[in-house]
Amino acid sequence: MPTIGLASGSSLHLWPSWLALGLRHVLSFSHRSPGCSARFPDGSEEKRVLAVAVLRTLLAVVEKGSFVAAARAVGYSTAQVSRQMNQLQDRVGAQLFVRDGRVLRATNKGILLAEQARAVVRAAEEFDECARRVGATNPPTVPHHLPTLQGSTKAGY
Repeated sequence: MPTIGLASGSSLHLWPSWLALGLRHVLSFSHRSPGCSARFPDGSEEKRVLAVAVLRTLLAVVEKGSFVAAARAVGYSTAQVSRQMNQLQDRVGAQLFVRDGRVLRATNKGILLAEQARAVVRAAEEFDECARRVGATNPPTVPHHLPTLQGSTKAGY
């Protein structure tokens, strides 16, 4: 199983199940954040599911180095980006960014979380693409055959 070393010398296992769960068991949010409620198969109480949009915001902040530039990149206000990142930091219980003058830099934990976010976003995009392909190859449905059926019905009367 791959691991990533942190600056403190400790390491964290990268569990493939994080992708499958969409970080559900790791992160949850208040009712104000994007996401939806879910009951888990193990019967645990409802938790907030982390929206892929929040992960995209995290990636934008890490890549752009500021909330302002990230907000432009993802189409949110700076306040929304700041709120999402503050909620994310509160939820994981770790500082994900530090200020270096006017630049916002990701901490080791922020980088680690961004790597996981990148994998989840990539998986979500691949799922969307697969869903589009599956939808494009479905056999014709009733509306497709309706004109033919209408014509044969009219001919019979």
